[in-house]
Amino acid sequence: MIKYNNKNKARFFMCLLLCLLLSFFVLTAYGCADGDNVSSNSSEYESGDPDNTSSPDDTGEDTADTAGGNTEDTELPPESSEVGSEEKTPEWEAVIDKYDLMTAMKYIWEGNTVYNESVMFVGNDDEASLMYTPDEIISVRSPDLKTEYKEGVDYTLKDGKLCLTENTSIPYMKTEEYYPQNAIPNGSFPSRIPEHPNIRFGEGDTFIKYQVYVTYTHSDSWDGYIPEGQSDKFARTIEKLENGENVKILFFGDSITEGYNSSGFVGVEPYAEPWPKMVASYLSEYYGNDKVEYINTAVAGQNSAWAFSTVQQNVISYEPDLVVIAFGMNDGGSTALAQTMYMRRVIDAINARLPDTEVALVSTMLPNDEVAGFWGNQYTFEEKYLENITVNCPQAAIVRMTTMHSQLLESKEYYHMTGNNVNHPNDFLGRVYAQSIVKTITGE
Repeated sequence: MIKYNNKNKARFFMCLLLCLLLSFFVLTAYGCADGDNVSSNSSEYESGDPDNTSSPDDTGEDTADTAGGNTEDTELPPESSEVGSEEKTPEWEAVIDKYDLMTAMKYIWEGNTVYNESVMFVGNDDEASLMYTPDEIISVRSPDLKTEYKEGVDYTLKDGKLCLTENTSIPYMKTEEYYPQNAIPNGSFPSRIPEHPNIRFGEGDTFIKYQVYVTYTHSDSWDGYIPEGQSDKFARTIEKLENGENVKILFFGDSITEGYNSSGFVGVEPYAEPWPKMVASYLSEYYGNDKVEYINTAVAGQNSAWAFSTVQQNVISYEPDLVVIAFGMNDGGSTALAQTMYMRRVIDAINARLPDTEVALVSTMLPNDEVAGFWGNQYTFEEKYLENITVNCPQAAIVRMTTMHSQLLESKEYYHMTGNNVNHPNDFLGRVYAQSIVKTITGE
């Protein structure tokens, strides 16, 4: 029998302590090894996807069929900023089968994808040019954007141009209808082309029902004028937009500013907003401010003299934060100096009564130069704005829409982007109006 004297007790406790320490080190070593394995596996997964945006079974391949497939099931390239960016533009995915504000406001001078650019065919042998040389046609859609036409069945791409097939379903206007031999009451004007005595005209959906919309990719870049950001001239408006305050935006102009011939104004699908409403809607969305009040006092058929005579009732009485002025189409018979002086007087009157109101002056799109009686001095007004108003009314920003339209006409026929074939924009050209104004105001 062992006697537990003091010496034996000491040995016993020493052995017990050693056993406990040994067990602790074994367990700790095993746990560390297992933890290292988990960490290693996690590191390998994260190193393959640093932004942690893919799943373990994500191959990173785009399986959508965009060559003649159904675009409702196709995710077009998102145009969003990187995570952590200060960019205000909301994240979005392009929508091309209906009117979508953010898609409509994608600047035509940026990126390598154009969304829903309009073209029209006059005669079934017509070839439609686009702004850029297309690499791939993603979609060609009907005027209401609901029907997608098939390449090889309805159209072909030849030397960068769209051509109709023999049995196409794409609508087109017959050549003899576009250039009627006999005048059509309220449906044609005399033509400036000797071999064609008349040229077709029409309000409502006369032209927009023939215009189809093309989405495509391209490699070439925009080599023309890009609207200049002048946000310093809109500092008060921008501050109020950013702070969520009430902001009143007023549009003052002629029929183009009133909304002719956007599909929304006409009342047909896809119901695109007129460009002034598009500007107000976008600024509200862009700055996250639902307190933007949209006012439009434009009246069809009016000119710059009328603008000056009615500026009190149509602008000043509303006390807007921002006013967008757009006249000129109905001033074709005036000299550039005379038209510009009226615009200067309008701006001076606003500034005298409403010194905090900020002003954007938009030069006009061009009339159809094939139509007799409308082509005049409209193309000269913008240059005079830059010479005169920029110097004498430096607080006002000039939006160079004449330049933008002129550049588009270098690659596209007039009827590709008109609402009436004389002096009104369609949805696509209306988008260019809105984009140019927004770029000028925000600078972004």
